[in-house]
Amino acid sequence: LRIFRDSELRDRIGGPFREWHAQGNVGIDLNLDITVTKQPVVVTHGTAELDLASVDMRSTTGLTATQVRGTLSFGNQGIAADPLHAVLLGGPARVAVSSDRRNDLLWTRITGSGTLDSGELGKYLGLGGALLSGDTTWEAQLEVGGRELDVTLRSGLDGVRIDAPRPVGKSAADIQLQG
Repeated sequence: LRIFRDSELRDRIGGPFREWHAQGNVGIDLNLDITVTKQPVVVTHGTAELDLASVDMRSTTGLTATQVRGTLSFGNQGIAADPLHAVLLGGPARVAVSSDRRNDLLWTRITGSGTLDSGELGKYLGLGGALLSGDTTWEAQLEVGGRELDVTLRSGLDGVRIDAPRPVGKSAADIQLQG
């Protein structure tokens, strides 16, 4: 991810992304259109073919995605991808990335959905792996503009058993917590 962090693209992807790190293979196709005048203009556009073992996002989300695959487009107008495939919290995930300009600030939006292993979710939340069991679906959105970060995560927890007394506990068949 150094090409995004250590180039002119750093200002187009948002501050928190600068702290992400990746391991694996990236094939870059980079095009630069340079107008040589008193005020040079550089137009950047390209693609990155991702085959990553991991993307460490712990600095912003506390998570690490593995087996990240897909094509990411980038340029002066931001970054985009639809879809990227990965494994997150022990389950498959599908992720889309887009950028747009709001109030002279470039925002990057990552939306995703997938299935997660609730034992992995329990570990992530600091609850240990034994309190939660089963798999559930989720949807998430992460938006970055400048140094601002907004994260939304939704799940009905259907298919998850919470091994705790009522009203917190629930069977895997319950869609939501019962009081």
